[in-house]
Amino acid sequence: MSGVFFRIFDVYVWKWSLLHTLGVVKTPDLNGQWRGHLRTSYDEHSKDHQVNLTINQSWTRIEFLLRTKSSRSHSLIAGILTKSLGCTQIVYQYQNDPHGDAVSTMNAHYGTTILNFDLKKTQLEGEYYSGRGRNNYGTITLERS
Repeated sequence: MSGVFFRIFDVYVWKWSLLHTLGVVKTPDLNGQWRGHLRTSYDEHSKDHQVNLTINQSWTRIEFLLRTKSSRSHSLIAGILTKSLGCTQIVYQYQNDPHGDAVSTMNAHYGTTILNFDLKKTQLEGEYYSGRGRNNYGTITLERS
């Protein structure tokens, strides 16, 4: 029976605003669609590249799917770090798979993204870097759509 209650809390109850207001739950609800842009060292941060991020989350689980014009990334592992200063940090490692028509230098690769969530702005901002073979880095700015 306790498993049923835990499941209900994990999927639904943790989102209740009263629990957040009282400080019982500090994990923000990031579920949904986010749109924005990234800037990359690949082109010397010269232009905005449009991105769409889908976040699927429960109280105990979170996953990310990021799409760009040339590739798709999905999280392999992720964590949320809550802080007392009104800022929450999200860290996830991803696997990126380029589309067939992506530039030839874009290979499948792994990377890490670190995003800050400001409760007042309801915006995600941060940085990413890619692993061996790609060695790119950049910034990401997203707003809930």
